[in-house]
Order: sequence, then structure tokens, then C-alpha cells
Amino acid sequence: MSHLPFLIRNLSLKGLAVADIGAGDGAFAREMAGEGAKVTAVEVEADKVAALAREAEGFEVVEGRGEKLPFADASLDLVAFMFSFHHVPGDVQDAALTESLRVLKPGGRLHIAEPLAEGALTEILLPLEDESEILRQSRAAIERRIGADLSLHARESYDVPYRYASLQAIIDDVVGIDPTRAARVPAVRAEIEARFQRLAESHSGDYLFQQPSVAWHLAPNR
Repeated sequence: MSHLPFLIRNLSLKGLAVADIGAGDGAFAREMAGEGAKVTAVEVEADKVAALAREAEGFEVVEGRGEKLPFADASLDLVAFMFSFHHVPGDVQDAALTESLRVLKPGGRLHIAEPLAEGALTEILLPLEDESEILRQSRAAIERRIGADLSLHARESYDVPYRYASLQAIIDDVVGIDPTRAARVPAVRAEIEARFQRLAESHSGDYLFQQPSVAWHLAPNR
């Protein structure tokens, strides 16, 4: 399943002003725009903003950070972090949540989905980067706010499908998300290749992975 079904079960997107924080390649921004939302995709680096803007269809792209969003107070109906909250530095994750509350209109929602450190794709990439601790910290940062200044409307676990043509496509994807990983690839490539051969399953010429994840649909306590 994709991220979208859980979100739209909890909130109709038609006509809503939405920010997709850490939008990556814009896939989820496109899906939300397809549901009738007025989407602004946010990326942290100018080159990523420029690349995404060239491909943007049906949504806008701006530069910004989770802890310093480029939006006015009470201007958005929905703020979404889709597999991006754990990329917010740990020391400013609380600030990013507070900033999300600042930009939400009365009745607005905060939607966060995070991968779990489980599954074949995680195991294949473990020699390159172990994200288990930062993912744990990110979940804890979210859960701490529930019952304080956030109320939980729904929480759900589900698998997100990823399809790749090759191991190199996987490496290109994760390096594109965080270019600092590129320098580490040569030292661990043999181990990654061995894990790929052991764990990857071919489907119609490609390799399909199911990434376990958890998502929260939240609202400000006001």
C-alpha cells in the first residue's frame, strides 16, 4: 500500500492548502495534488529545490527547513512529513513539530509517516547506514508530544512498496536522499551486494521490496 490511503481515510484533501516537508522526488506531493490539494513541496537545499521544480506538475516547490518553515502563521490545512521527519536533525525535531503547529490553521492536521528499521531493504543497506537509533529517536519525539500539544486521531502500521531495476538503482536512490553517503559506498559495496543477492526477490524483471512503516495522523491541542 502507498502512504495515501491512510491519509485520505482521515482527511479529504480537496481544496486544502498542504505542505509536503522533505518532499524528495515529489511523488507524494503529486499524489496529494491529484486528490485536489493545493500542495507546496519543501526541500532543504537549493539544488534539490531546482531539480524538483523542473519536474513539478500540479504543485509548487520552495526551499525551507522543518524547523523554520517558509509559511505564515495559521496558513495551512495540513503539514506532512513522509519518510522525512528522521532527516530533521535530532536537536531540532521538537522545534520542527512546534513550527508545524505554528503554520496550521485552526482545525489543521499534522501527518507523519516514518520507516521502521525492518525488512529486506533495511538489511541490504545496513552496512551503508544503520538508521535504527535515529528512527527510534524520531518516533519518541513524536510520541512525547501526543497528549501535550498534539492529539492523536489515528496511528497505523503498513508496508510501502519499493520497486527497483537493480542494486545500483537502490544505491542511487539512497545517495540522492543523502549525498554524504556516496563516500561510504565503495568500502561497503561488497557486503551490500552479498546481502542483495541473498535477500532480493525478482518480480517481472525488477526487485520489489515492502518497507514496514508507521504513520500518525495528528491535530494540535488548542
